[in-house]
Amino acid sequence: MAIVLHNQHRREFQDRGMAIIEDALPPQVAANVRALFQSAEYERIDQERAHHYEHVFRTDSPYLPKPGESYLAKFWRSRRLESGDDILRLHAEYIRPLLEELSGVRTEKVDLRAYRMTAGDHFRVHIDDYAGPVGFIYYLSKGWKWDWGGILMTAEGDEIVASLPKFNQLIALNHGRSRPPHFVTPVAEFAGEPRFMLVGFMG
Repeated sequence: MAIVLHNQHRREFQDRGMAIIEDALPPQVAANVRALFQSAEYERIDQERAHHYEHVFRTDSPYLPKPGESYLAKFWRSRRLESGDDILRLHAEYIRPLLEELSGVRTEKVDLRAYRMTAGDHFRVHIDDYAGPVGFIYYLSKGWKWDWGGILMTAEGDEIVASLPKFNQLIALNHGRSRPPHFVTPVAEFAGEPRFMLVGFMG
């Protein structure tokens, strides 16, 4: 079963720099990938980058971090999962064709990352255009609630758009057009399960 794109997705990707695609994969495929993320082994990542807001994440917005502040991120990563045959096949069969159709970019390489976020984990504001013209986030947690935290916040001018990490939802980011700054709010201690996501950068 192929993913169906609509004109609305194409308009959002081109005009807003972000398209949100619900029920992106066939249900059984999504369930199988979720099981892989639940059973994977992860390593702890705790990042601090003192100078990123001076160059790679620099913006003109008065509401986003300025030089002198440090980029911070805390999360878990499974390098074995992201480089395994199951995830590579998932990307090649379902995600890559969708993003190529959506963006018009024929990709030659991809950087896949399998993440888990638990209580206190977060990403400060960052911009991913350095990693490739097209990016995506694919969510695998079920029943996520707004007050569990882990909310994707995407800047659109002086406004922020909040996105709930819904199961089997794919967010496509048009880094080549709009450089959308985004961050993920800290996951709450009472969140009902980890926040699982597959992140990719294509170019």
